[in-house]
Amino acid sequence: MRELQVDLLRFVAASFPSYWMGGMAPAVTAAAVSYSDERTVAASKVVLGFGDSPADRQACAGACLSLRTGGLNLGANLRACSAVFFATLFALLPALRASSPSLAAVDVATTDRFPTFTAFRAAHESLSSSLDSLRALHASLDATRVRWVDGSVHSAYHPPLAPQLRLGGLAQALAEPASAPSFRSVRKLAAVSSGHAWLAAKARLDAFDDANTSSPTCRREGARLVSVSQPGGTAWLDYVPDAGLFYSVRTSAAFLAAVQRLLGLELSALKPPLDALAALGHPVTQAHRLGDYCLHAGSGGKTRRHKAGLRASYTVLTALETPCDAGTVCLGDRDDRTAATREAARLRHAHLNATTVPDLYRLGLVPWQWEYKCYSWTVTKPASLGQGTKATGSKPSTSEGWLYALGGTEEFLRHAVLGVTERGLPADWHPQSRLVPPDAASPSPPWRGYVTAHDGAYSDARDNKGFGATLLSTENSGAVSPSFDALLRRLDRVSREPGTKDLTNYGVSSSSPSTFRGYHLAAHSAAVVYSDVTTLLDDAATKSFWLARGMPDLAWTAAPVCGAPPDPL
Repeated sequence: MRELQVDLLRFVAASFPSYWMGGMAPAVTAAAVSYSDERTVAASKVVLGFGDSPADRQACAGACLSLRTGGLNLGANLRACSAVFFATLFALLPALRASSPSLAAVDVATTDRFPTFTAFRAAHESLSSSLDSLRALHASLDATRVRWVDGSVHSAYHPPLAPQLRLGGLAQALAEPASAPSFRSVRKLAAVSSGHAWLAAKARLDAFDDANTSSPTCRREGARLVSVSQPGGTAWLDYVPDAGLFYSVRTSAAFLAAVQRLLGLELSALKPPLDALAALGHPVTQAHRLGDYCLHAGSGGKTRRHKAGLRASYTVLTALETPCDAGTVCLGDRDDRTAATREAARLRHAHLNATTVPDLYRLGLVPWQWEYKCYSWTVTKPASLGQGTKATGSKPSTSEGWLYALGGTEEFLRHAVLGVTERGLPADWHPQSRLVPPDAASPSPPWRGYVTAHDGAYSDARDNKGFGATLLSTENSGAVSPSFDALLRRLDRVSREPGTKDLTNYGVSSSSPSTFRGYHLAAHSAAVVYSDVTTLLDDAATKSFWLARGMPDLAWTAAPVCGAPPDPL
């Protein structure tokens, strides 16, 4: 029921204003659109349990952000008024001119006879100015760069803009409509206002983190927004209930907890037992109420999440049958988490990689191995800054998830899994050697940096056995790394080639994703997100169980019953 209510808000209530926005000037529709946005947001706060969180967290929730930038796209119509109006009228003008000779003689770019065309030009000027300012803000973020220990350079994250988006001269675009495809794309034009909204939300969250000194998590809210803005961060919302798909129907409690985690709200499911424990004197912190403590304590929840994500990744790699089959993909990491079975698994797979058991491997013409990792985007203080020392060289940072995409997890995983080569000399080390000059014209710093060599978990497979290795790095928001996303995009192209047989079950609902990448990105994201949600709901049930039996100390210390379900293989 809760998911149905949110879907009604997203797809019905939030879409009503679009029927007016395309046909009337923004000045005419602004009041009605603003009222509609306010009522939609007010309803969403009731449905999503905003009242269970403090006012400062409610203000930082960001439900109005677009789905691609980590929100629910609720209450976002007012900022898109100019884009919808301009794109709609631009697309209709050729047909209007063809049907009306008198209108065809009007110079839309200069005439003041028609208020609609005056508003049309004003919308173009507003969008053009907004785009220029957004690109300037993006340029300042792009100049903030860091070099990871593997030598790759990363810029401060912001939602990408389509590089072909240009809003040049209106007169030329009207004369040659085919030369200005961006002018008629509502999605591309609305991305401008969405980009500004994301940057404003990021500034609010950074200010919140600056003030939230008692948080045990390193800049939690900024890291949350960056994580859920990555590919896959909100894709689980596309994995809608479908009678043809297993595990696609969730309970209201599970969906509510998932959305509250997405928006950075305190969890309604944990509120009753934690309130009771706080009243009895136990030190309940925001990490408990947000679910972070439960997900970091013990290994049961991490194992459940890893198995769910690994199973989804295995499905991705085995979903296509191609004419040039490169070999069978197999699951490698098969043990029951005891020392004896781990050693037995390592010995069975030593011919593939002597240093660690691969999660997935392929034998045949193109032998390959994949290591799947799903780490939490919340990093407990103190986090590594990656500075290192002159003796050890620079080390991976785990404190930059709020600034760089997967900045708190992927650098560490690349270092641990793939390894790094030595770079520089001890004399080249400097505490700031990770920083990269903004551009080629900037003066180079007097240090080059120093990184010591590290073999990594797959050095034997790569150097001695002839296997390639790929790190499938993900975060528990559902976000996937660029290498994982590139794999999905490549397989998506292969799935459409002649002779390829796609074994994916896309379900029976027209709302389910119908492309290879869209479906598997959503399926992986849902598997990871809802495995964490199950752990959190188990924790709430465990606490309530012991409280109901008059044993609050056990309610405080007992771990949730979160053993992973039996593996179907």
